[in-house]
Amino acid sequence: AAEIAQQYPAIAGDEHFIRNLAMRFMDKSDASGALRWADALPTDASRASAYGNVATAWFVHDSKAASQWVNGLPPGPDRDAAAASIASNSTRYDEPEGAFAWAASVQDPALRARATGDVIGIWARYDPQMTSEAVAASALPESEKAALLRILNQNR
Repeated sequence: AAEIAQQYPAIAGDEHFIRNLAMRFMDKSDASGALRWADALPTDASRASAYGNVATAWFVHDSKAASQWVNGLPPGPDRDAAAASIASNSTRYDEPEGAFAWAASVQDPALRARATGDVIGIWARYDPQMTSEAVAASALPESEKAALLRILNQNR
């Protein structure tokens, strides 16, 4: 996978390629190679997408290491994409509280709204009361809490 990344350093906008390359790195348990590749991309949507895809692939192989990596990233689009990906994967692996925490940690308001909405949409199917309590107790802005609680109440 490292050779492929060197052959195609500029893949701006090719989400499918980014996702597949991240998966190839992680299939070979090459987290450091995946991170070097993602770090070498321009600081734009392609790099944020790569971080999100690396987080997704890594989380499947080693959720603890992936979580530690994302926790160590500086605030910004790369961390937001990775945190939203961890949130999505945590939801799939029956960790809704952790998923909600990851989604709520996203700084970009639009991405945070999507990520928290996705998490509560799944979580509420299994435990609507706990979901409501988590939203109400969160540090999210009041307007976002209200929007999430409206979604929850509509789905009941």
